[in-house]
Amino acid sequence: MNSKASSGPWTAGINSNAFAIESSGPYLSVALARSGRVVFERLIKTSWNHEIIFWRHLPKWLKTARLNTSDLDLVATTQGPGRFTGIRLGLGICNTWSLAHKIPVFAPPLHELMRWQHQTQIKKTPLRETSPLPKPFCLIAFSGSTVLAKPLKNSAEAIPFASLDDLFHSKRINPGDFLIIYAAEHLIRDILERCRQGGIQAQTIIPQARGLLDRALREDFPKSFYFKPPRLAPALYLKESWK
Repeated sequence: MNSKASSGPWTAGINSNAFAIESSGPYLSVALARSGRVVFERLIKTSWNHEIIFWRHLPKWLKTARLNTSDLDLVATTQGPGRFTGIRLGLGICNTWSLAHKIPVFAPPLHELMRWQHQTQIKKTPLRETSPLPKPFCLIAFSGSTVLAKPLKNSAEAIPFASLDDLFHSKRINPGDFLIIYAAEHLIRDILERCRQGGIQAQTIIPQARGLLDRALREDFPKSFYFKPPRLAPALYLKESWK
């Protein structure tokens, strides 16, 4: 169902056709929903070849989902923080299709997607006789630059650091805190070892496009992360992440 006529040009209902891409790190994640149901998703470890792989496979992905870009009611991506090239790809695609088809862009910060995805995993985990985990911090680290998202009541405050050393010496995270991590492969082992030594609980996560659609297509979800032309979603690049 195409919702442009029924729900207005800058909203998308639960029965919408939608596209989502998450490309801010080493993984390329794509998902497509038809009439509000996710009918296609793909997760590919691409390192630096997101753009080539995306455009090569997009026609096949759309055909599998039985959709054209003109059928879409909504596009979704993350606005960073993350790698320059990956964020530019996701926002470039979504903002272009938004302008062409007069549809909204759903573009939350990456750490919000990480937090939502973690909450979904917790709900799916069978109940165990353990104390609940504290509200998680989100750590995003690429090319030596680091962003820590501190949990607030309904969102998170993103704090940039020049390096992992600066972060762990800052005392922003302490023993007993819980950290979910999306980072370059060569940094993950270092981060997990620092967490172990500091008594910090840690878990890696791969942000995925389906999580964007799960949120964007909910009727009860706040629309604060929706953008429309000419107010396009701004990019939040990590410092020097293109090097």
